[in-house]
Amino acid sequence: MSTRESGATLAAVAFQSAPPNDRLVAQAMRLRIVLRNIIANDGRPPYDILLAIDGMADATRIRIGSLDLFGGTGHTHQSPRPESLSFEASEPIAQLARMPGFALARLRVLIVRRGFPGIGGEEFVPGDPDPPRIGAIELLQS
Repeated sequence: MSTRESGATLAAVAFQSAPPNDRLVAQAMRLRIVLRNIIANDGRPPYDILLAIDGMADATRIRIGSLDLFGGTGHTHQSPRPESLSFEASEPIAQLARMPGFALARLRVLIVRRGFPGIGGEEFVPGDPDPPRIGAIELLQS
């Protein structure tokens, strides 16, 4: 993992019934990723939210959304309580489920600072001395 990204295991998997196997769950159910208790200050650079299988190549990462926090969120003067965000994950998880080695226990959520093209063609990644904090990341059946 690079210094511009953080990875997290999922805090909970809430299914209405016991799943018969990981592949069937990933391909047949409506799933979403929920980030709870997000706390960020004003002026943060944007972050991409990716799904990946632990231990697999970076090429298997799938973007499911972003945290664009330029206005801040959570415990700031603008909002008295932390916020939550939800991302549709059914299709991305179904794509990952078709890969060899897939298991829900190996599913990871990565939070990566977004890079931008620099003047000379190199990638510019804005620094963030106070990155957003996320209280929990959950995989939920909806």
